[in-house]
Amino acid sequence: LGGRWLAEEQRTYGLAAAERQQARNHALDRSVSFEELAFPDLDEEVRTRLGEDGPRIVLAEPVPGPFGPPVRTFNLPRHLFGATGALPSKEEIEAARAEAMPEGVVLHIGSHAFLYDRQGVRRWCRGRSKPATGPR
Repeated sequence: LGGRWLAEEQRTYGLAAAERQQARNHALDRSVSFEELAFPDLDEEVRTRLGEDGPRIVLAEPVPGPFGPPVRTFNLPRHLFGATGALPSKEEIEAARAEAMPEGVVLHIGSHAFLYDRQGVRRWCRGRSKPATGPR
């Protein structure tokens, strides 16, 4: 059928495989009693699998979230800011703003824009009708 169909099959298979692995990683082992489960101490920092922490964005006013309740705070992973990982300045973080759009909420942080919708947060290209994909 051609290269585009092969690429789509690989993309679809890759997403399905990632979702299965994520489900396995978060599955509760019901053979272990609740008392035996390990939980982090309150002082322990829990890291995401995505690597280093990025900025914490606190908007001046909450915006309607994709699941109904309003959202005011966003903890963004560093990898969203591109391969260099250059984070926005303190001034850019403080000046962050959100814009409600039909696709979801678009966060504007310095020269970066991110779409927040039911699929999560991802880079957004201004003037495009679809989220940005791939490395920046």
